[in-house]
Amino acid sequence: MASILCPTCESGLHRSHSHGISERLVKAFTVYRLYRCHDCGWRGWLAKQTRPLETRIRMTVLSIVLVILTALLITLITLRVLV
Repeated sequence: MASILCPTCESGLHRSHSHGISERLVKAFTVYRLYRCHDCGWRGWLAKQTRPLETRIRMTVLSIVLVILTALLITLITLRVLV
């Protein structure tokens, strides 16, 4: 994923924690996220960066496989305990 640049000084940005209920509501119901520049101090909202579709699909499939394997492992452990 490409680095997000500060609109003021063009250095790298980092995600910033939301402060207060209004910022939490914006974060919860929009695609905007808070970012902060450690070089110039800029802090503001930018649209959330998304991964390419292929990466999102791969991550979803991997998550499903991990859930199935975890459920299978728990079932096998439970059956061994009951036997």
